[in-house]
Amino acid sequence: AALKQAEHLAKSGQVSMAVTEVQQLNQLGQSFASKLVRFICPTQAVILDEVIRGALGYRENADGYAEFLSDCRTLLEGAESSCRDIRICDVEAAIFAKIQGY
Repeated sequence: AALKQAEHLAKSGQVSMAVTEVQQLNQLGQSFASKLVRFICPTQAVILDEVIRGALGYRENADGYAEFLSDCRTLLEGAESSCRDIRICDVEAAIFAKIQGY
């Protein structure tokens, strides 16, 4: 039920709330919850894990997730003029890869 609710929230643009919904499941932290939401809805959600938080300083809470999501949306808007098929999860994956040195 929590995953269905998270999918509904993410698809309606309430991605941060979707991550918070998944976090209500037993023993799930923000990092794994954001991974599940991104898997469910890759066109709307991003992963905020320890690698990105540590390198870029986002907080491990709903506000930190919302801030990172907003920053990824801003980058996506800038890229859409030259890359029509790019998704928000692609922006996040590129940031992760850059941090990891790929």
